[in-house]
Amino acid sequence: EDGLLIHLRSMVGRYVDEVLAAHNDVRRTVGVRYPYRGTEHGPYEREQLTSTSSIATLHEADIFRALGASPYKQVRDEASDPFRAAIAAFVTGSHEASTFVTRTANDASASSHSMLRFITHLAIYLDFAVPGFLPSLGDMASNGDDDGLPVREYYLLRYIELLTSDRGLWHLA
Repeated sequence: EDGLLIHLRSMVGRYVDEVLAAHNDVRRTVGVRYPYRGTEHGPYEREQLTSTSSIATLHEADIFRALGASPYKQVRDEASDPFRAAIAAFVTGSHEASTFVTRTANDASASSHSMLRFITHLAIYLDFAVPGFLPSLGDMASNGDDDGLPVREYYLLRYIELLTSDRGLWHLA
C-alpha cells in the first residue's frame, strides 16, 4: 500500500504543479506592467514540469506493474498477493475487474478457503450492484458441467462444496 500511495501522491502532486504553473502563466501575461508576486519563477516551474513529465503519463495499471517489477522482494511479494491483485483490478477499471473475477474461477489460488470466500462474496456483490457485469462461465474457457452457470452461482457452488466437505468449517455454513 505504501508504494501505491507514493505513486498516487506523485501523480496528484504533478497535477497540482500543472494547475499552479498554468495559473501563474496567466498571471504573468496579465501582469506585464506590474508583475504579480510569485510569478517570477517561470523558468523553474517549467523545469519542474519537464523533470516530472513521466509521471503525467502514468496510469493506474502502470503503477501496479511497477510494483510487481520492484527490485525489492517484499514489494514484489505484496504486489502478487491475490487480495491485492483484486484491489488492483478494481482500481484499474471495470474490464480488469471482470477479467479478474472470471480468471480466478479456474485459478489455483481460489481453492484456499479465505480467497474462495472473498471471491464468492465479491461475485455476489457485483451481481447485485451491477447486474450483467459478470459474464457466465460459458463465455470463458471452463470445463465440466458448469459451462452455462453465471459466475456468481459457480462461486456459490464451489464455496458451499468447500464448507460442506470440511467439518472444521461447518460453523460458517
